[in-house]
Amino acid sequence: MTEEGRAEINTTIQAGAAVFADVIVDWSDADVSTALTLITRLNQAWAQRGEIYGAKPPLGTGPRWLRARVRGTPRKEED
Repeated sequence: MTEEGRAEINTTIQAGAAVFADVIVDWSDADVSTALTLITRLNQAWAQRGEIYGAKPPLGTGPRWLRARVRGTPRKEED
């Protein structure tokens, strides 16, 4: 991965974190804790389903930034 690619990913992560922080800024500590518990539970269940079903996303699907970085998947120019 290039430095430019790392910078792009970091910028995207930072923007997402900033929006997330803005969304929950007025949530109580209890609400944040509940959300964390439920999101963790969701992620664990999702991962288990993937293991059970051997689920792997088909090549060329998923987020554009990930598709562009999967080996063997040609990059398509955006219109």
